[in-house]
Formats: sequence, C-alpha cells, structure tokens
Amino acid sequence: MLGLLEAARRLGCQVEIDDEGEYWPGRNEAALRRNVEQMNCAIAGAAGAMKDFDTAKGGAGVQSPISLRKRQS
Repeated sequence: MLGLLEAARRLGCQVEIDDEGEYWPGRNEAALRRNVEQMNCAIAGAAGAMKDFDTAKGGAGVQSPISLRKRQS
C-alpha cells in the first residue's frame, strides 16, 4: 500500500498519511511493533475486565481472540 501512495505522490497527487503507529515516513518497524503491542495490551486489558465482570455476574465470560494471543517479548 505504501508503494502505491509513493507512486501517487511521484505522479503529483497530494498524499497525506496520518500514522498513529509511527511507521511512516521513515518505515520505522520497531516503532510500529511497539505501538501495536501497546494497543494490543490496552484491548486485552479491556477484554479481560469485561470477562471478569461477566464471570462475576454468573455469565460464561466474554470470549475474544485477543485473550488467546501470546505477548511478544
């Protein structure tokens, strides 16, 4: 996708990228991985809290794919 955006820019198109993952413009893979891991932790924490709440109320607990993910080190 970035190749397409770069080609469009070379052709004179105005391209604006808003990248909260901090990958662009330097293609910083380490920053992207760090930011994705932080986002995953926040989502996993919220899913865990919902599961705990549901279980405490006698429910089966919220099921989510993020809870099956192993944390990268």
